Amino acid sequence: MYPDHEAPYSAHVNAHGQGTPLPPDGLRPGQLGVVLLGRVIVGDIAATLVDLAGREIVQVAEEPDAGTWLLGASSAARHRRQELHGYEKALLRELPTDRLAGITDLAPTYLKAMARARSALIGDAVRRGWLRSRPPGSEHSPGCRDGAALNLSAAGSATSLLPSRRSTSR
Repeated sequence: MYPDHEAPYSAHVNAHGQGTPLPPDGLRPGQLGVVLLGRVIVGDIAATLVDLAGREIVQVAEEPDAGTWLLGASSAARHRRQELHGYEKALLRELPTDRLAGITDLAPTYLKAMARARSALIGDAVRRGWLRSRPPGSEHSPGCRDGAALNLSAAGSATSLLPSRRSTSR
């Protein structure tokens, strides 16, 4: 029923004996593709960036005049590294910590970060038992190579849907 590299995870069985898959505990948005598809797609990387922005680890700002998005690691990223998974750290390593950078500025170096994050996501899924082994071809990442700017742009656009956070001063 499952390809050789996939491992089944828990399922809820209803009163009729039918199983409904349950997501693994602690599943983060970027890990969903690994669980559902047995591989990582570019959208999983974008979902991770949006999740990091929602947790205020990545800063995202729109630059309306240029029609682009700016990204950078927040100061919280340094203080919360212990709660981050390896694939999240791989994405953060290439983001500036002292400023926000435009997507087009990040795209050339972010290709490697996306490939490292993809590999780390798959490795994490194998360690957790969500996959039995690395899928064939998982060491190569043409989707990441071709879509860094598009992926960063999608993540920036999606963060505009997050509730705005206002700082309160006492």
